[in-house]
Amino acid sequence: MRRKDREVTDPKRIADVISRCSCCRIGFYDDGEVWIVPLNFGYEIKDDTYILYFHGAKEGRKIDLIQKNPYVGFEMDTDYALNEADIACGYSACF
Repeated sequence: MRRKDREVTDPKRIADVISRCSCCRIGFYDDGEVWIVPLNFGYEIKDDTYILYFHGAKEGRKIDLIQKNPYVGFEMDTDYALNEADIACGYSACF
């Protein structure tokens, strides 16, 4: 992480952030391309390990890619707001 001063390491804060997320996007590697899919999800914590559960069919592209390469990246959405400005470079996101 580039900004260590913003890193969240407290397990209670991590659980709070995850509980407020409305969507999780998973990125799969697919023969030179990245395929990203938004998913509904649930989670639990067992022995300080976060376990994510995703809704989906038992067959299809997502399952094929998981079987082919189980390494994925993910992103979760929560509390997003746009900070507007008078010029384009002044816009930013409030997290």
